[in-house]
Amino acid sequence: MLTMKDRKESALALFAPMWITGREEKLSIRIYHVDQEEARFMLSDHWGIRKRVELIEQIDIMSNANGHSLEYMEYQEMLLGMDEEEIPDYINSINDEMVKNQLIVINTYKYDLRKCGGRAFDICRGQFLASIGFIAGFLKEKEAWEYILSTYDKYCEHFTSWEQYMLSYNAGRQFWSGNTSEAYAEGEISYKYMRLFINEKSLFGA
Repeated sequence: MLTMKDRKESALALFAPMWITGREEKLSIRIYHVDQEEARFMLSDHWGIRKRVELIEQIDIMSNANGHSLEYMEYQEMLLGMDEEEIPDYINSINDEMVKNQLIVINTYKYDLRKCGGRAFDICRGQFLASIGFIAGFLKEKEAWEYILSTYDKYCEHFTSWEQYMLSYNAGRQFWSGNTSEAYAEGEISYKYMRLFINEKSLFGA
């Protein structure tokens, strides 16, 4: 279960893989130090979002883990249903390199993330969109908090720890990118969450 000392802080911490460095002692709904114009550019440039209705649609998709997570979970269930000896030959038989790499990623994490898969990747991005949407002026602060808190309440029981949540994010991001390199995985894991647990002042400290 994903908890810290405060429900709001726990909900904001779902952003962690995207922006927390391990030095934070306080979290804010304003996750980036950008103004409204910069926030709108980020939404337009990276997401193709230019209107409030488009933002809400994307938040709903991500906050309900209906983005890349759906395909991830379908593949994971398939691999979990196969004999372990059959999996390497099956993966090698795939001609599409992107799909092959995605299956390699899922196979790497399938037991550690049996219940949650790569859902954290969608969840994290949904929380990001609610926050940056508020900064962009597409959402009122109360609306942004409603999305952020409801997503936390929905998913905090899906993960046994913050380490597992961030491993799920990493797996989801690797699946999305099709990047199977160990250097990529280790770098992502190390930077995105290991530092959070070695800093005594971090919100994620014991």
